[in-house]
Amino acid sequence: MRGRSERHYVVAAKLLTAFLAILGAAVSLVMTSVAGAWELLLGVGAGTGAVYLLRWYWWRVNAWSEVSAMSAAAITSVLLHTVIHIQGNQAVVFAKSILVTVAVTSFVWLAVTYLTPPEPESKLLQFYRRVRPGVAGWKPVARLAPEVPASRDGWYNFMDWLLGCLMVYMILFGIGELLLRSTGRGILFLAIAAIAGYAIYWDFTRRGWKTFEQ
Repeated sequence: MRGRSERHYVVAAKLLTAFLAILGAAVSLVMTSVAGAWELLLGVGAGTGAVYLLRWYWWRVNAWSEVSAMSAAAITSVLLHTVIHIQGNQAVVFAKSILVTVAVTSFVWLAVTYLTPPEPESKLLQFYRRVRPGVAGWKPVARLAPEVPASRDGWYNFMDWLLGCLMVYMILFGIGELLLRSTGRGILFLAIAAIAGYAIYWDFTRRGWKTFEQ
């Protein structure tokens, strides 16, 4: 709740930390392997990824969107690992669990987004003026700040994001292959990472580095 004393928020934070510690201990009791724990973490991350990305591109995403996404992803992932048992081998179970978590989480946070009010107009304007997100998803706010040059490079940013993901994964896989003495594939993966990194650099240079200065 807003408007409370600092002591109130400190106590609330301590209680929440204690609750998370107890929850983590309870979940660890039903984990049978380290791989299972990683799959649980990946499930939670997969369910919340969309809202974390879209908050930069869609003005309607608010704090409740993120809270509901985190809660829904955590609850769904825990239920799928402890109560609901999906049939199939380990790879099939993991894939189905990810798909279910993403579907449930997306439905929950989208519903919460439309059922709750947006962030205050002053905060949205402050964010828009500072970050200058793509105007496509920020039209209602952009109309209130005509002095800010409209940014229409959303597709280029999306392309750079994909290339960045490719670069990071290729570096990880490339180093892994080299450590496992698979030199050929390691060099190939690292070469792909270098190409992706250069493509990002080329796009930034083409658009001008001042475009990204805040």
